[in-house]
Amino acid sequence: MKLFAAAACLLVLINAARLAESRPVANNTSVERRHDHGHGHGHHDHGGHHHPDDNDKKRSMRKLFVFGDELADNGNVDSDPALGLGSRVWRYPYGMSDTLHGRKSTGRMSDGLVQSDFLAMIMGHRESPPAYSSDDWDDDAIDPSGINFAVAGARALDPTSAGLVTLRKQVQQLRDLVRDGVVDEDRDFKDSVALVAYSGNDYGDAGDDDVS
Repeated sequence: MKLFAAAACLLVLINAARLAESRPVANNTSVERRHDHGHGHGHHDHGGHHHPDDNDKKRSMRKLFVFGDELADNGNVDSDPALGLGSRVWRYPYGMSDTLHGRKSTGRMSDGLVQSDFLAMIMGHRESPPAYSSDDWDDDAIDPSGINFAVAGARALDPTSAGLVTLRKQVQQLRDLVRDGVVDEDRDFKDSVALVAYSGNDYGDAGDDDVS
């Protein structure tokens, strides 16, 4: 089932990539990645005529909120080398085909980009919004492109195994940001897009009677 899910997702991503590459990226709002994970977590009127890329500009103003697993994670996995295989996505060969980031590993479980990147490009952004655990957004407000809560190994359901991140936890992280005033419901949720991307991890837990 995991192989089938991965193959289906690959076809979707290939088509999304082709669409994104054929579309000009307007108003790049994503900040440059610093990969420092040690700290945790005007439109002009031209006589009534619309500029050709008006729609792209409006689209790029929309925030993207990402929830999911390794198919959408862009750097929420801990980079501590002491974790061994747990932090392998921060080392070669991951990122070897990622020309957007200089062919370097960025915490994505891919040799290139992931699903959240392709959707962000379709929306007019340069790449996926910053990872929740990164230092690429301020404590007072999220990045203009949105925020990514997805983390490799996450589940949509609630498994009994300790330490696994779930959709419930990712949604709670967003709720905490709203509670603390970092995310403004009126400003940040208006016309926003939510990507919920979970794949084969839950299928692997299908035999566990305690999964809810």
